[in-house]
Amino acid sequence: MKVFNKVIVVTGAGGGIGRELIRQLLERGAKVAAIIHKSGLEEMESFATVYSDRISTNRANIANRDDVEKLPDEVIAAHGCIDGMIGAFVYDCKLRCCRFDWGTGRIGFYYS
Repeated sequence: MKVFNKVIVVTGAGGGIGRELIRQLLERGAKVAAIIHKSGLEEMESFATVYSDRISTNRANIANRDDVEKLPDEVIAAHGCIDGMIGAFVYDCKLRCCRFDWGTGRIGFYYS
């Protein structure tokens, strides 16, 4: 996957898989919006010292509809667009699936 200069949203950024995905994306020249629920802020701040303007950190609970609905505007404000999304979270909730609308740049999470 060619990610150089692409804006990638990574949910579950506070976990081990999410952190590693972010590290690899940044090393390949991507711009990353790291979505964190509870933990991992310190690790994202350490990435920011190295990759400064290529990473933003957003706090959101993917199981909370209000948190999710504000994410696209926050990411676009920080990076100008959204080119892709990686869901690196595991959550036992009523979340059924997520969808990224390439035309509008909107992230849609569907709850049951």
